Amino acid sequence: TILGCLEGHTACGVSSSNSTNTTSTTTTTSNSSAGAGACGAQRTCNAAENVAAAGSNTITSAQLQTHNSATDCWMVIGCLVYDLTAYVPRHSGGKGTVVGNCGGDGTASFVGKHPYTYLS
Repeated sequence: TILGCLEGHTACGVSSSNSTNTTSTTTTTSNSSAGAGACGAQRTCNAAENVAAAGSNTITSAQLQTHNSATDCWMVIGCLVYDLTAYVPRHSGGKGTVVGNCGGDGTASFVGKHPYTYLS
């Protein structure tokens, strides 16, 4: 499930300079434009990523880091933050591969092993 973009990344049309409304799980910005392309300075969106599905939701690094277990697994892959909790027990390579990246960035582990269409 796509939750949003990681705070500071601009692929979802959001940045930390926009006005925000914070809830316990997401930060939403008033800028709702979305598109493919740069995802902050360090990331490039893959054309297969469904950036529009993230809407204007942003997830802070602090929020991401609290979802770091097999029973509560959020992960950054490419430009987006995903809730992979339901997928953890079904991962064909074993749940340990996924759990090791819960609460963080799993892009390096994902790329080259899976097509981005798996995230759809």
